[in-house]
Amino acid sequence: MIPYTYAKNGYRMVKRKKIEELRRKLPQLKRRVAESQISSLVGGWIRAIEPKLHVLRFSSSYRYDDLKERLGRLKKDVDYISEEKRYKDRYIRNFKHFSLYCLINPTEKYLPNSYIEFHPKTSRPSDYKKVVNELKEKLPDLTISKIEYAIDLICYPQDSSCNPVQYVFDMLRYYIYFPYKRNAKTLPDDTFSLSNEPINISRSFKLETEEPEDDEVKIYERGTDESKNESGGWDIEDADRVRIEYTCCRKNLKNKLGLDTIEDLLECSMFSEAVENLFRFVEFKHGTHLPKLGDPYTVEDESGYAGTFHYEFKHAKEQGVVKNIAQNVFDVPHFEPLMDTIASKTDEFDSEWVVSH
Repeated sequence: MIPYTYAKNGYRMVKRKKIEELRRKLPQLKRRVAESQISSLVGGWIRAIEPKLHVLRFSSSYRYDDLKERLGRLKKDVDYISEEKRYKDRYIRNFKHFSLYCLINPTEKYLPNSYIEFHPKTSRPSDYKKVVNELKEKLPDLTISKIEYAIDLICYPQDSSCNPVQYVFDMLRYYIYFPYKRNAKTLPDDTFSLSNEPINISRSFKLETEEPEDDEVKIYERGTDESKNESGGWDIEDADRVRIEYTCCRKNLKNKLGLDTIEDLLECSMFSEAVENLFRFVEFKHGTHLPKLGDPYTVEDESGYAGTFHYEFKHAKEQGVVKNIAQNVFDVPHFEPLMDTIASKTDEFDSEWVVSH
């Protein structure tokens, strides 16, 4: 008969070995779970990917009287408040296929006479181009100031167990990295929480810009324009997609994409070139002091929320956690189907734009 003390100690040794074995396997288990979650995004949570041009912004030499003559009656926006205080007044003109917001009376001499926001009521490339051409016929002398390139990841309908829009947003927010952007923060509504409390209003993750003329990038939960709530966002039950939105500034439009005037845009939208290398889905490797795939990211952004690679990388670089931290950043292979689909869809958008009349 085995003595009790020996049997008890032997059990402890076996148990300790088992625990040590599980600890060694834990990183592999975390990685498998993470890879499985990523692989299920396309087809499991995302049912379609749609690139689209959203808002266009133009500068022009047109004054109020010129705009009134070319566009017809303009309605003054009495609720307009200029955050940047660059233009004193805003006028609105609605057409069948688009709306125009015309900022006039600049506060500084260096500013153009007017700044015009173009809001289309269609998103299909061929239809959008027709509408832009209609604008050009009314206002031929427009210089492009900004273009919003949007990639919509349209999700399956939500059920009682999980909301696909929130799931996809959290996955993108965790893995996405913008190589040429620095400050980033989550912009929550009042009900946003990283705890188990329900999230009732749409969220966004925005890359900060230093100047109004800089590029802007954000990821946000949203629904259709018709389903916006009173605050201009979306109740989460009305959100059906996650949008990656890149607002390209004039400097990059002209110098990198060759888009200067409205006529240049009518020739080609330059969608695929605009978003190429804009973002990556990545992980840390090799660095012993860096979190690995599936580990929580604990560094908080400027809003006090953690859970993003982008800010984890920024903090590690600033604190010198490892030397040459960029050498520890690698693309996650399981995101290739999503990246390939986005590239294919943006190419299709450009092709349809070019061949349409």
